Amino acid sequence: MTDDDEIAEAYRELNRIFMQQQPTIPVVYRPEEFYSFSTKWWTNFPTESNPYAPPRMPVASAGIRMLWEIVPTGGR
Repeated sequence: MTDDDEIAEAYRELNRIFMQQQPTIPVVYRPEEFYSFSTKWWTNFPTESNPYAPPRMPVASAGIRMLWEIVPTGGR
């Protein structure tokens, strides 16, 4: 791509895909300890009432188990 508007639109689309499909988003420097999740696109996150995995980002240590347990909502 060489057109600036086309490049900007491609980045906007990639950002939309990331925000809709990324299950968790780090909120501070140490994301394995502080993160937020939304149940708009994914459900069954570990919580205090559903403690099947430690409350950690799904990219580090035991938090990876979350990736096998979260379920897409099917929304689009």
